[in-house]
Amino acid sequence: PRHPANCWEVGLHHKKIMKRARELFGVVGQERCMDDFISVVDFIYYNLTPIEEAVRKESDPTNRGITLGYTYVSFFELAYHDIAMSSPYRLHFPANFFLDEKNADKILRLAEFGGRVCAYRVLETSLEDIKKAHAFYSRYAHLIPEEMTRHGKIADGVFKTDFGNGESIISNYNKEPFDYRGAPVPPKDFIIVKNK
Repeated sequence: PRHPANCWEVGLHHKKIMKRARELFGVVGQERCMDDFISVVDFIYYNLTPIEEAVRKESDPTNRGITLGYTYVSFFELAYHDIAMSSPYRLHFPANFFLDEKNADKILRLAEFGGRVCAYRVLETSLEDIKKAHAFYSRYAHLIPEEMTRHGKIADGVFKTDFGNGESIISNYNKEPFDYRGAPVPPKDFIIVKNK
């Protein structure tokens, strides 16, 4: 109650700070996203969702043993994908993240939600991991400025993300290939298709 600014005023000041930073540096990023400055930020480094929740399967129990139906919906990306780059969950990409096969679902979620790869710390030993991350991201990087128009489950463990340019990412979380209209989607991978 004794703070010199209320929530509305703080939002106005935050936007002014971000706008000035963009004028000085050309681009500006922010941890977490707030609606008050979305128009003046270029990159959001992580949404509030913990990675464990972002990749939890629909039938997996929560950390409290609750097994209610569960779907991770890309609300943020559907609203803001073409406005600001982002990553779909809270994660500081550790060294060798892309080389570790245990991270397959976490990596695939990046493509499914059109997420940007970002690392805080790079080691000399990270070169192979960086190369793999770059090769993965390059496959869908052209979709980063596109509006995300639809996202949904099309089969068990398979999701389709539609973009404004008429392309879609088909993500397959299964251990077996998935046939999408005659186009094979490899296990734990994605393809990009042009909608007709």
